[in-house]
Amino acid sequence: MKKTTLYAILGFVGLFIIQILRNSPETQTNNTDSPMYGFKADTAAYVFPLRMVSDNGTPVEYPLKAIKEWLYAYKYLWFANQAEYMIKDDDFVDPIIEEVLISDNDGKLPKNSGGVEEIARQVMYRYSTKIKEQQGLERLEKLIQKRYDNPIVSTDRYGDYYTKIVDLGALPTRLQVSVRHGIIRTKNTGVMDDNNRWLSKEIVRQILKYNDGYPNKITFRVWYSTYFGDLEKSFLVTYMAKNPDSPFPPLIHVRPENYYATASAASLTETFYLFHDLEDYANNKYSIYEVDDYKYSQMRSSKGGLNQ
Repeated sequence: MKKTTLYAILGFVGLFIIQILRNSPETQTNNTDSPMYGFKADTAAYVFPLRMVSDNGTPVEYPLKAIKEWLYAYKYLWFANQAEYMIKDDDFVDPIIEEVLISDNDGKLPKNSGGVEEIARQVMYRYSTKIKEQQGLERLEKLIQKRYDNPIVSTDRYGDYYTKIVDLGALPTRLQVSVRHGIIRTKNTGVMDDNNRWLSKEIVRQILKYNDGYPNKITFRVWYSTYFGDLEKSFLVTYMAKNPDSPFPPLIHVRPENYYATASAASLTETFYLFHDLEDYANNKYSIYEVDDYKYSQMRSSKGGLNQ
């Protein structure tokens, strides 16, 4: 092909492209600086339709309340598998709902069951993200601490034998996020030792707090994980006062609450005899987990009924 012919073809192609560009539709902008593609979305000639939920089904009288009920009933958002460990503060939950309404329904509350359910599911997802941020973790830590400081206390009597039951809930802790396990307690919880056990002096501090002279037995219900990243489990930590008719000292017995449903339950069940004054344990002079071998051997060789 001759050069003149090639140049002519290229010239025609160039003119054709210029003509197409001249006839193409224009997008009007206001020439204002913008961080997105050099124009502001609200000044573009082409506007995308707003996303709206399918608001069908039966009418809902109080849609905001219904959305929150959906959220709070979702057990996979409960820490320690307990509904009480879920942040329900309006100043935390309401902004999450508002964000979802703005992005998914033009900022409007749905009026029917279908729309409420669709919004609620999006709120659950966004809540699960917010709870793992620093603000969410700190709120949850405070909630756990508040529950621990205000336990549910009850008493049980069988004849002259009194038992006090103290439900402390989850042991206070600092929280962190694990990719594999979600929200978990950190290794340094403040009330647990390096072996992931309830701290000795803290156990005895609670015993002294609720041992007002009459209970023969105090049972504490607490939740914690036995190793880093494990799920929270409920344990019964029982203090049994010394039986005057027995040579055995007071003791502390620890076992999983759901004993028969817990794998390796026997390895999680322990008994600790208290050979020293409670105040000495509370002052960290001794640990309930440290066995006095000499006194223990003396106790085992003595005769008498078991401490009940």
